[in-house]
Parts: sequence; C-alpha cells; structure tokens
Amino acid sequence: MTNDALKNSNIGELIEPEAINYSFDTLGWYFVAAGLFIAIFIFVSLQIRMYRRNAYRRQAIKQIEMLKDSDGLSVIYEINKLIKITAIDLYGRLRVGSLHGAEWFDFLTMSMNSEADYNFEAFNQALYNPSISSLKSRNEFIEFACLWFTKHKVHV
Repeated sequence: MTNDALKNSNIGELIEPEAINYSFDTLGWYFVAAGLFIAIFIFVSLQIRMYRRNAYRRQAIKQIEMLKDSDGLSVIYEINKLIKITAIDLYGRLRVGSLHGAEWFDFLTMSMNSEADYNFEAFNQALYNPSISSLKSRNEFIEFACLWFTKHKVHV
C-alpha cells in the first residue's frame, strides 16, 4: 500500500513511535557492568584458589627434578616416598599406608584416571630390584611419578 492508500483506509494515518536514544547512561547498562564485574571477580578468585590448591603438585615436581639430577639408587626410593607421603595426606593413612607392590601400583594408576604407558613390571623392577634397574627404567619411573603428580584426582 502507498501512503495515499493508508490515509484513505479505515485505520487512518500511521503513528510511528519516537526514536529511542541509545546511551550507556541508562540503568540497565549499570546492571550489565556490575554483573560482568562480579563474574570476572568470581572467575579470578576461583583461578587463584585452584592455583593455591595445586601448589603441592608444583613443589613435588620441583623436588623430583632436583632428585633426578642426583646419582644413586636412593633417588627412586625418595621419589616413591614423596608420592606415598602425598597420597597419605590426600587419601588418608588407613587407605594408603599399607599399600605396596601391585596394590600400590594399582592405586596410583586408579587415582590418575588415565591409562599410563607404564606397567607394573617396570614399576616393580625400578622400585624393588634396584640392582637390576637401568637408567631407562629409572627415567621411566621418574616420568610416571611426574605424571601422577600432574594427573591424580583427589577424590577417588
């Protein structure tokens, strides 16, 4: 329809609304800004909390890196002791304290919730047969320990 036809129709002339002024001074934008500020604050707070909560992981990996450079058979025992102390702190002495051998290895792999490329025979050889263990098995054990510290879940 044309404008002439609209004027002649039964409805009459069209009344257009006034143009809405677009401004950031309206109350709604203050609510959006406040909501955005609160969301950013919560996100940053959660990230800081997670960073602090995982400080023991970073510290343990630093200790493993320091132990890795030293020579001797006690390196594997020290790393295993570090894992055991951390596991006792996280999961409780009753659950972890008595584990050894295959049970200890199964617990470590179960608490990681990931398929590690490390088997029990290599773990057993590196940990319980130090005279047989080689540099390769020692390095694999160290990699497994670092993997456990980065991937273990606290609530298993």
